[in-house]
Amino acid sequence: MISLVPKYLVNTCHLMMHCRSKTPLCISNCFVHLNYTSMGLGKNLDIEQGIGSNYQKAYLNILSTNNWILYKLKTTLRPYSITFQQYNVLKILNDNFPQASTAKDISDKMIDQTPDISRLIDRLFKKGWIDRKVSESNRRKLSILITEEGKSLLSTIEPFVNNVLMEHHQVTEEEAGQLSLLLKKWREG
Repeated sequence: MISLVPKYLVNTCHLMMHCRSKTPLCISNCFVHLNYTSMGLGKNLDIEQGIGSNYQKAYLNILSTNNWILYKLKTTLRPYSITFQQYNVLKILNDNFPQASTAKDISDKMIDQTPDISRLIDRLFKKGWIDRKVSESNRRKLSILITEEGKSLLSTIEPFVNNVLMEHHQVTEEEAGQLSLLLKKWREG
């Protein structure tokens, strides 16, 4: 199998350094990452070149687009000292407010699943963005609510996050809906 990543780039990609499998798909994902970080977000990257089936092309396009969107979101959130996962938790809590959530409720709704939800909640609590209390009905559970400071942070950064999500003028609202349905169909496979 021919590697899609030039040898001189392999050691520079943090994804590749931690990868154990070195499979073509993993290598392709690392190559996409390298292009995003070193070549202006890879807008001109033709990831379909040399790929066989439409399923493979679609899969690589999904990975590429995911990396691109996450990169843009992380860059947008960085000045506010908040990670994408922390932002996701605050959005979940804000959407559920005034009802409290448990760690399991949050974990089930997260976009990027994390096995370490307890530490994530601890960090948000230390920053003053959430409040947690022992549940009155079950003392083993925490009731978690977003604080006013957390709401204020969300209202400050929401316009910037929305700009990232809405800057794709070449995709219409209808096309975005079709894409969303196709991706859901693929996930439910």
